[in-house]
Parts: sequence; structure tokens; C-alpha cells
Amino acid sequence: MATSGNTYDVGDTVRVQGVFKNSSDVVVDPGTVTFKLKSPGGTVTTYVYGTDAQVVKTGTGIYYVDALPTLEGRYSYRWAGTVTNVAAGEGYFIVRESNFN
Repeated sequence: MATSGNTYDVGDTVRVQGVFKNSSDVVVDPGTVTFKLKSPGGTVTTYVYGTDAQVVKTGTGIYYVDALPTLEGRYSYRWAGTVTNVAAGEGYFIVRESNFN
């Protein structure tokens, strides 16, 4: 799992991708895929693939969530795969203050 730190504006759609690989660096599907997003205000939203439409699978081991940030500040996220092909990765992105607020 790779991490990143990119900057966006309020109103941008932020695509957060997770790629799961095994110890041989081969892309694999975990048994369960969970995505968590923590807003600058501390609210944590959790989505699970197969339960929540926000988690989209584009290929073996490749998933994304389109986040729609409404607050300025740092958003943290975590991808986690469990059951089989266990893996996790965290990252963040920044939503900068608008000059028009």
C-alpha cells in the first residue's frame, strides 16, 4: 500500500486509490476491504467493499473511493484488507483554505 500527500480545494473530488499486494508484490484481492476517512474535524467515516457503493473495484486488488471534502485541513485515510491477503496502508491529503471564504 502506498501513501500520498496531495493538496486540493474544497469542492474537488478526491479519488483515493488502494492497491493490495502480497509479499511477492503480486496484486491480490483481500477477503474484506475497508476504507476509513478521517476529516479535519475528527469525524471518521467507514466504507466496506460489497456493502457500501462508495468503494469501487476496478480490477484485482485495485479499489478507490471518491471523497468529497467539505472542510479545509488534513484528511487522513486508511485502506485495510483482512481475512485473506491481509494488508493495510495509510495516507493523507490536504484541502487548502479558500481565498473566497
